[in-house]
Amino acid sequence: MKFINGLLIASWCWIIFLPSCKNKQANPSSTGNTNVGTQSAQPVRTKPPSNYSDTIIIDKIAAVFYHPDSLQSKAIETITDKSIYESVTHESFYQMRNSRIVLHKDWPAVKIIEIKNARYLLFKKLNSENVLIDLNTLNDPYGLYLFDRIKDPLLTDMTNIDTDLYRYFSK
Repeated sequence: MKFINGLLIASWCWIIFLPSCKNKQANPSSTGNTNVGTQSAQPVRTKPPSNYSDTIIIDKIAAVFYHPDSLQSKAIETITDKSIYESVTHESFYQMRNSRIVLHKDWPAVKIIEIKNARYLLFKKLNSENVLIDLNTLNDPYGLYLFDRIKDPLLTDMTNIDTDLYRYFSK
């Protein structure tokens, strides 16, 4: 199980950090070389934006799973190596499935909410404060927020769902 978790983390790091490392050049001023050609810098690849601008209001104790919409998923697939995309999609599916199983079994009072066609999550706390999360600012296409209406929502690590659930909801 630890090997699979390590593999997942390595895959995510590969997707997020590798594109930003490609074609990097040394700073000409730091090397003393002033005759470096003028190549345009490669843009850092990030998760494509959502095709929706809807806001989902969460005003109950919940576990909020978010996914890319269908067009966003296609865009992610086009900018990601095929084997990496398939691996990340596969691992995310099974992490989310395991998280749902743990929630149903050990935390049945926590409502599971699935978000696919929305950009914003508006968490309404009991003290009348609101926390707005723009999913476009997150570079992960899949994820899970825990929310108890008292504390700010927690973006959790699904590989450590048991620990995160206990720490977040028990304190």
